[in-house]
Amino acid sequence: MGIDPGKRSGNTPLHGGVPSKSELLHLAQQAPEVRVCLRVPEESRARFALRVVRTLKEAGYRAVWAGGCVRDLLLGSRPVDYDVATSARPEEVRRLFKRTVAVGAQFGVILVVGTREEGEIEVATFRVEGPYSDGRHPDRVEFASMEEDAKRRDFTINGMFYDPLDHVLFDYVGGLRDLANGVVRAIGNPRERFDEDRLRLLRAVRFAASFEFELDQDTLQAVKEMAAGIRSVSPERIQRELKLLLVHRRRAYGVRLMRDVGLLEHILPELTVGEAGRVPDALHKEGTDRFAHTLDVLERLDASWTRARTAACRHRGCEPDYSDQVPFELAYAALLHAYVPPVVEGPVPFEAILRRKRARPVRESCRKLRLSNAEMDVIEWLLDNRAALLHFSRLKPAQWKPLMAERSFPLLLALAYADSEALRTGLDEVQRCAELYVSLTPGQVNPAPLLTGRDLLGLAVPRGPAIGEILHAVRAAQLNGEIRDRDEALRLAVRLAEKYRSDPA
Repeated sequence: MGIDPGKRSGNTPLHGGVPSKSELLHLAQQAPEVRVCLRVPEESRARFALRVVRTLKEAGYRAVWAGGCVRDLLLGSRPVDYDVATSARPEEVRRLFKRTVAVGAQFGVILVVGTREEGEIEVATFRVEGPYSDGRHPDRVEFASMEEDAKRRDFTINGMFYDPLDHVLFDYVGGLRDLANGVVRAIGNPRERFDEDRLRLLRAVRFAASFEFELDQDTLQAVKEMAAGIRSVSPERIQRELKLLLVHRRRAYGVRLMRDVGLLEHILPELTVGEAGRVPDALHKEGTDRFAHTLDVLERLDASWTRARTAACRHRGCEPDYSDQVPFELAYAALLHAYVPPVVEGPVPFEAILRRKRARPVRESCRKLRLSNAEMDVIEWLLDNRAALLHFSRLKPAQWKPLMAERSFPLLLALAYADSEALRTGLDEVQRCAELYVSLTPGQVNPAPLLTGRDLLGLAVPRGPAIGEILHAVRAAQLNGEIRDRDEALRLAVRLAEKYRSDPA
């Protein structure tokens, strides 16, 4: 992805794909209106966003791309989505497009819906906003000019506009300068911006981490002073921001910055109470600092996830069905792992996690952020079993095969890689586990059971706990290689049934 030199005379060409600091500073000197051709990726979403702008302009309205997509194009990144800002009122936007959704018409926001490939474009009318009594929504909205709209946004790097048809960049807030200098700066008075929406406190940290930028001093001071305000933000909104931060490769820097500015103690207090203490289990060397170790593990997750995904691909004999991005469940488990004692007496089956009735500290942490049950189950399973792979040679096949059979096993392997490398101990055990995993097929790890409950009923085993206990013992013998076929399994079941009848206790 790069920057087109532009066909229109007077346009500023940017060379090399991603504009350099000097090029961005040169553009900043020409602000607020700069003629420049940004190269837009060839994809359906971008073409749809371009068509939305063209439709609005042909109807006589001003229309531009706004916010994060402009920032991403200037950084040479592929935008996640495209937002459009316009002089058209909400009712006028709805008249121009066939498929729309009034997601926030009272605030001047309409969703224009395209095909499945094109997605949705948020179209917002240029506006200024009144007081924010609830710390998120404005009490009133007034439609305004493009410049006034820019000045009510959160950060300068998100406050720019781009006309993709006329190739003009609009920067009324110093976004180009801050993008060049690697600075996250609130627009105007940072305390006012954070008072309008307190989620911006966490967004400031995420942007600084994601782009490897620094927080402007006034913005940094305001975040520190107002950090407690994050408590008024809904858990669902905090969850979304935290997920974006934790799956990013700069997650360790982001978590450290959250602690330094005082946000962590309000979002995840369990990570700050006694954080200078030692890791609370026997897995780690004496003297291992919890927070420093956590950051080290978070830093190593990308490399360990790549190794685990590769192992999973070789084990399954196919392309990995996981994204190359670190899964959130893995990152969150890594964030908590030094603060939660693992189950050290043996591996915990996934179905045991599902059967639990009482909430454990891990689930309470997850519930505070309104994580889904599926996410909580995986995170708890990872934390309960994180000790297993660091002591892999102690396990019997009937213990490690069920772990490998789980779809989430690559996440457990990645966590073990990162943890052992950070501790500088146990890596040989983890590597031994990975090599065995790669050498076996899914069918060898999880063969079809030799017996079922129906078979035991045919042996006159009474209904009740005995059936489950005998099936479990037969399955363990099968996985350990002690029995190999149905006849041997039946003979073992008969012996166990007789023993159970003579001594049911």
